[in-house]
Amino acid sequence: MSTFDEGDVKADADEGTKSQTQISTETKLKKVDVNPRKNKDYSLIDMLCGFVETEDELLPILCGYFAKVMQQLLMKQKTALLEYLLLERNGKIFNGLLRHIEHHSIG
Repeated sequence: MSTFDEGDVKADADEGTKSQTQISTETKLKKVDVNPRKNKDYSLIDMLCGFVETEDELLPILCGYFAKVMQQLLMKQKTALLEYLLLERNGKIFNGLLRHIEHHSIG
């Protein structure tokens, strides 16, 4: 069983080879994403927002569930949700909310 010796690491560095810690650090640093919104998957929130964007009549009980889910999302992820709704979707959800404002849960 071999032991870790600092002299071995210094000798490797002197010879021009890289240790495993240096290589793993470099690979971790290369994976940093500059734009955090670039690689996000919004398929579930799109499906949720699509509920109010339909022209069909909505069931009142489903409107209540929609309102509860949106309320919880706003409480837990306010900035991320509002950023998505206002910047990515350009506020289109508000047109759907106004279209179905006759429902107590949405209004």
